[in-house]
Amino acid sequence: HWARSYIEYCASMNIIAGQGDGTFAPDAPVTGAAAAKMLLVAMGYDSSLFEFTGADWEINVNRRANEAKLYEEIKNIDTSVGLSRDNTAQMAYNALEAKIMETTYDKVISSGEVSWSYGLSNETFLNKYFDAYTWVGTFIGNYNTGKAGTKGYINVDGKLDTADESVTAKEAKFPYDLDIANIGEEVKVIFKDGKSGTKGQPDKNDTIFGVFVTGATEVINTTTAKIDDLKTTETKVKVDGTKYDLADKVIVVKNYVGTGTEYKEDSLKGTKDTKNSALTTALQDTKNGDTLKLILKDGKVERAYICLLYTSPSPRDVEES
Repeated sequence: HWARSYIEYCASMNIIAGQGDGTFAPDAPVTGAAAAKMLLVAMGYDSSLFEFTGADWEINVNRRANEAKLYEEIKNIDTSVGLSRDNTAQMAYNALEAKIMETTYDKVISSGEVSWSYGLSNETFLNKYFDAYTWVGTFIGNYNTGKAGTKGYINVDGKLDTADESVTAKEAKFPYDLDIANIGEEVKVIFKDGKSGTKGQPDKNDTIFGVFVTGATEVINTTTAKIDDLKTTETKVKVDGTKYDLADKVIVVKNYVGTGTEYKEDSLKGTKDTKNSALTTALQDTKNGDTLKLILKDGKVERAYICLLYTSPSPRDVEES
């Protein structure tokens, strides 16, 4: 069989155990639980210790797989039936980002007895075996918005996914092409450090494997025509009949260029007399039905991006022309 050498290798590593009678069925469908078992063992889980063999192997595998989030982003998965190619790829990707199981041992000098300990490492599979890292942060712009400094670069304000919560996010500028429609949203950058440059941060010297929008950012895509009069003293914005809470500070950016205008405190509060807050008035400023993207954090609007339909060229466009 074309996969014979791979089967022999994986069997020697206890990643696969076959049909239970010493034979293997490489052309048979792989179930979700079987794929999860292979990935978990590759991630350092001992098949015997974690009881991935025997009558209850599937139950034990599924419990550990859920803990490691191997089934994340896979809806309504039935782990007892064959996996689709899409779900197989998603599980493999999840394994790359999962923390590996670390094995340590202690030896008693007098008796020579060895005891083994298992615990989750702070390293992911991606870190350990590919020397690659994941940078998680907010896509804040590119060269045309004045945020990246160099043509063909983007700027992601973030930090390593393995970094402690106390670590402050910082801007990383590197060559990549990401649709500006994703501005303000959380992205993941998969990269491998080059021999020079800033270690543990994507830059021009690194290999950028990809930049992916995570979908974790709460976004409201609408138009300026859908911003309603507030008519109250509340600190809110009303979009097509629905009121949304506001963060302590809201930044409004037009045409994605510049740092935007900051609104806070009284400028966020509406009045019964004038109907609107300064923020609402700013979002209603244009009359052409311009596209409007609101970014929410913890359920509160904190940024707004207005893309003007009828406007003069941006400063960057003029410079380029």
